[in-house]
Amino acid sequence: MLDVDFPCEVISAESLATKPMPIEREKSGIRYYHYGRSLVNMVEKAAEMENGPERDELIHLLANHMKKLMLAVNKDGVEDEKIFKDLYRMTDGRISIEPGSMKLHEFKEMPQQGGKKKKKK
Repeated sequence: MLDVDFPCEVISAESLATKPMPIEREKSGIRYYHYGRSLVNMVEKAAEMENGPERDELIHLLANHMKKLMLAVNKDGVEDEKIFKDLYRMTDGRISIEPGSMKLHEFKEMPQQGGKKKKKK
């Protein structure tokens, strides 16, 4: 029998077949997954701000971003009223926007690149 000293630990077949311990995840109470945790936190901060032009501009930027995120989920399009309702619900009525008072950006789908490839000379 040959006696060999290995420079590192020998891995057994049993250790390769074991499952790793599950990672405990924080249970989030986020209702609007398609917007994400960061946007929900920003909307909450905007709701806490005092009324004024800075708050109004922040709400307008957040509403436009919400519409863009919603379009990633719903390719058919999104009405501005849906975004305003979501803002109202997310803040328990602290942010209330009348449908005619704010116009959100109209996002258009980017045209896909053609399948044409340049020929090498």
